[in-house]
Amino acid sequence: MRPISAALFAATVGLAAPAAAHDVLNGAAVDDYVARLADPAGGDGAEALFARAAMVAEIIELLNADRAAHSGAHGMLGDVMVAELGKAGIDLVFGPDAQHYAPRLRPFER
Repeated sequence: MRPISAALFAATVGLAAPAAAHDVLNGAAVDDYVARLADPAGGDGAEALFARAAMVAEIIELLNADRAAHSGAHGMLGDVMVAELGKAGIDLVFGPDAQHYAPRLRPFER
């Protein structure tokens, strides 16, 4: 292999591997969460509220992992998730000391 081709190959392979590590949130998952936030199944019963709170806890865990993967700033899909949570009336609290999101449980209290 010629030196330039070998260097280009090494650079391409070297850049491709770390990108997968940053894919904490993917488009399909975000679409699914957004659809479930917009149309909560099961109504307003206790089980539906519990399921919604569990989903929000899962989203927050993914957002925190996404921030960690992107050195303290989440990617575009994280921005979309935070905005969609806000539209659904779910405010996230960002703890600057701890550098992670925490949920506000008010929407799930009765």
